[in-house]
Amino acid sequence: MPDRPYFGTLYFLSLSSFLMRIRNLLSLASAAVLLAAFSTSSCRKENGIDNNQVIQKPYSLFFSDSAGALYISNDGQDFREFFKTDGTTDRGILVAGKNVLWAKSDLYLSEDGNSFNPTFRLLPYRAAVSWASLMHYSARQQRVYVASRGSTGIAYSEDNGKTWTPDTMMGALSQLPLTSFAELDNGLLAGYDNTNRRTGFRTSNASPWMTRSASLPASGAFQFAAYGNTLVAYDAKGAAGAWYSTDTSRTWKQFSGIPAGEKLLSALSPFGQNLLIGTDNGHIYRLDNGQFVLSNKGIAAGSAVRGFAAKNNIFKQDAAGNSRENRYVYAATSTGLYRSEDGGINWVGVFKGNLQSIY
Repeated sequence: MPDRPYFGTLYFLSLSSFLMRIRNLLSLASAAVLLAAFSTSSCRKENGIDNNQVIQKPYSLFFSDSAGALYISNDGQDFREFFKTDGTTDRGILVAGKNVLWAKSDLYLSEDGNSFNPTFRLLPYRAAVSWASLMHYSARQQRVYVASRGSTGIAYSEDNGKTWTPDTMMGALSQLPLTSFAELDNGLLAGYDNTNRRTGFRTSNASPWMTRSASLPASGAFQFAAYGNTLVAYDAKGAAGAWYSTDTSRTWKQFSGIPAGEKLLSALSPFGQNLLIGTDNGHIYRLDNGQFVLSNKGIAAGSAVRGFAAKNNIFKQDAAGNSRENRYVYAATSTGLYRSEDGGINWVGVFKGNLQSIY
């Protein structure tokens, strides 16, 4: 007898055998569905991609060197030249929206990532100290502020650096050479006049600047930084150390732990968790239980620590809505770029060069 086709064999099965086969097939299909669901949940995979490795919010890190070149990185490992060397060192970098602002002798703007064009020509004349906080972007006020040698002392932009307006609500701050900006967590914006040791404050676009004398040592050349709602002043001359005020510059107290004579070049509170201060001789100090401790393991001796930047990666959420985040702190120094993955305790060199500014 010739072999019968498969449907013929099925035709001669008993009804009970037929039902048993159907039940087994359905069980296998259900098991496959359950296995796929389990795999998606436990490994957080979608379409074969592990969400633990998919960055939902990448960062952009900018830094410049003493020869005038600007670099960019999105992961702290691969670096590309954003703008070629032009032989002119810079005073600061700022990102507002999708625009990059770069302070040199004038302020330059890049909207397309390919070229920079002058956008503001009244920056203060270069001083002995490189002011790291010459510019400030206020997300609350949707404004970029910049120190100016113009008639009012401050200019602002409400279109991410394309056009600039003199700030006419200066009050007693008018025509003073502001050297630094800082914004507290409560939204209070502070501007510092190092020459006359006066602090200006404003709470919104509509409010005028209020002025208050800052009882900081006359021997210091101070810049401002914010640590939560605490205003921090640090001295680049090495004469007066670091100070803090919790009452908007009415009174100041000196931090302990930083030896006399240290020239303090930079400060940052990364993710609001601690406070870091960098010096001109390879030292980084970290605030720990109210006093500064040395925290520069991995930094080359003698490096001038000129700036800090805090960056994070947020990874794609899984099916349960969970995601993870990686946080990094970068330090731009005279010997290169360093990265810390533990809030500034340990550092690893990732790029060599004489760096000036970072954002």
